[in-house]
Amino acid sequence: MTLSLLMMLLLAACGNNVAEDVFTHLEQAVELESTFKQQQEVLKAAENNEQQLYEEVIDLGIDEFEKILSLTEEALASIETRESAIALEKESIEQSYEEFQKVEAFENEINEGEELEHYQTLREKMKARYDSYQDLHTAYIESINLDRELFELLQREDFELVELQEKIEEVNESYSSINETRDVFNQFTEEYNESKQAYYSAADLNWELNE
Repeated sequence: MTLSLLMMLLLAACGNNVAEDVFTHLEQAVELESTFKQQQEVLKAAENNEQQLYEEVIDLGIDEFEKILSLTEEALASIETRESAIALEKESIEQSYEEFQKVEAFENEINEGEELEHYQTLREKMKARYDSYQDLHTAYIESINLDRELFELLQREDFELVELQEKIEEVNESYSSINETRDVFNQFTEEYNESKQAYYSAADLNWELNE
């Protein structure tokens, strides 16, 4: 039995009006992001693998071209793994947000005052978080495409050094973009979680975590 289910059972026993329905959808949205969290490890492992392969390729001479081809093919396969992971990650975020949006149906039933204010704040924070994820996803897809172009370039025997340098600069810029958009996403995630807890408190949802 999951923590969220245990918490929902506790609330059901307390009979806490419309706030219980909001709570249920919010915590189900959390559950639906489990795939998103799982794919983070897949992406990290693939990224580390590709970095290692890149370093190995750079250390090889043109007389070891067959080895270069083998390593770059392995890197391209790893990139495909990342593409699959990022697709699953996005699907998870979309499903979670769709579940979250179900709380909109309860807005007119929520008590005015502090409870309603916190409810509206958490909606705003989740929307900002969702939008920032779209930016992160776009940046990541662009970076994946540049990584692929880099390894495909390394598979050519006739590439120019300046061409390689330009591609490396593009790749590095894309990494910077990912880091920036990820920071924004993480910040909105933190703010959303804080606003959710504030809403729970204002709605008198006194629940406790059970291991």
